[in-house]
Amino acid sequence: MSTTELLATAADLGNAFAERSSEIEEARRIPPDVSAEMAAAGLYRLGVPAALGGLEAPPAVSSEIFETLARGDASCGWVAFIGATSGTALAAIPAAAAAGIFTRPDTVMTGVFAPTGRAVKADGGFRVTGRWQWGSGSQNADWVLAGCMLYEDDQPMLDGQGRPRSHMAILPAGEVEFLDTWHVSGLCGTGSLDYQVNDLFIPEERFVGYLPDGRLERTAL
Repeated sequence: MSTTELLATAADLGNAFAERSSEIEEARRIPPDVSAEMAAAGLYRLGVPAALGGLEAPPAVSSEIFETLARGDASCGWVAFIGATSGTALAAIPAAAAAGIFTRPDTVMTGVFAPTGRAVKADGGFRVTGRWQWGSGSQNADWVLAGCMLYEDDQPMLDGQGRPRSHMAILPAGEVEFLDTWHVSGLCGTGSLDYQVNDLFIPEERFVGYLPDGRLERTAL
């Protein structure tokens, strides 16, 4: 899909969503059908590696697309930005794991980088507990990113420089509890609510950039 086509699509969607801005603000989230239209247009896969079927668009192009969409509805522009940038996480996990997550072109991933969760080492992965703020667009997501500090035997895991390790876990959205915390005066439609999990097992290959020796794995982008 060319840059011209993507920009034209973003403009068309922005014009259509402008007619629904009041509805979006009152709902305090992006309606599922609006999110599905953005997904079908490829806006959520702008940052997904091309090897997985993503568009792997340059940042300058993606930024122009988000701006174009936001001229119609700012909340839609913001959520498209969050979804697209979250998709870049698939470049920093093993290729097989990434393929198991991005199984459809309209797969939606959102999430939070801040490591407010705790991930405790277990056989083959980690057990994740935590609560994260500002989960924009996450109610329409298939997968949700959640930043975590890593622990083993009740001690922080350290990287090669002796620093505590933090990584984003990729959580299946069906296992996440979304909390009705988004009551604001602007960008209401982003649905940037809190979400949480308790003692949820996540295999290590779904931790972004994680390798046991602390090196960063990056397979694309």
